[in-house]
Amino acid sequence: MGAGEALRRVLECLASGIVMPDGSGIYDPCEKEATDAIGHLDRQQREDITQSAQHALRLAAFGQLHKVLGMDPLPSKMPKKPKNENPVDYTVQIPPSTTYAIAPLKRPMEEDGEEKSPSKKKKKIQKKEEKSDPPQAMNALMKLNQLKPGLQYKLVSQTGPVHAPIFTMSVEVDGITYEASGPSKKTAKLHVAVKVLQ
Repeated sequence: MGAGEALRRVLECLASGIVMPDGSGIYDPCEKEATDAIGHLDRQQREDITQSAQHALRLAAFGQLHKVLGMDPLPSKMPKKPKNENPVDYTVQIPPSTTYAIAPLKRPMEEDGEEKSPSKKKKKIQKKEEKSDPPQAMNALMKLNQLKPGLQYKLVSQTGPVHAPIFTMSVEVDGITYEASGPSKKTAKLHVAVKVLQ
């Protein structure tokens, strides 16, 4: 089952009134005795959840899933419009009633957290740059296909554990067979192409 189908089914369950006091409720499967996992919610909270699910299900049914997820629509399906100065609020969730207050579940951000986050981002960017192949390797396969169109790449072997396989690919160019390995077939083909071009 895909993620979209699973989300739709969850929304259908919530929209049907399963969380309402007269509904069947949601029981905690980890408890030995039947314990209602949402017993702490009052009637207003249960109505808010049900109404939010009904509204989200309606939007999803009419192809507005991006609004349910609070995202922008995909650019390929959206006609180009001039940008408005006022951003569109895609929030679907009905705001909770003010008769109750819930403590935030997230820990508060530390004051010096702002100083740490940019350096963490820089480290992540540096790691990505180190992992990426040099620009020449990125185009090696395309260059080889331009020079020698119609080459047949063959999978020679697949070794290593299931979670980290090593693929060995080969290609024959002008009677000479070249081989190279990589963590995926695509990467192995790329490495073969680099060898051939060298």
